Amino acid sequence: MGTCHIAPASCLIRAACFVHSLLSYQAPAHGFGWTRQLVERSFGASFETLFADFDETPFASGSIGQVHAATLRADGTQVAIKVQHPNLAWRLALDMALLRGARPALQP
Repeated sequence: MGTCHIAPASCLIRAACFVHSLLSYQAPAHGFGWTRQLVERSFGASFETLFADFDETPFASGSIGQVHAATLRADGTQVAIKVQHPNLAWRLALDMALLRGARPALQP
């Protein structure tokens, strides 16, 4: 789980820190169809051309994207592929609006 560096030790601030760490490090994953589409568009090649193996289940997912293990077809190198979640601009705008709304309650 992630850490959050907030100096005041009030219960409300600790609770906000805990919620932030859950949202940042245990975010839901998006579907493999989006991953495949974005990777192929970004690299200009098909999955079959790029990878000898690609784990469709991400081993990590955060607020911005998720990470998949893969093996390059070209030389067998094992790599981690980070893929942004869809609708990222909208999600970030929502996150900022929620933080602005919560700010008065979090100030000592």
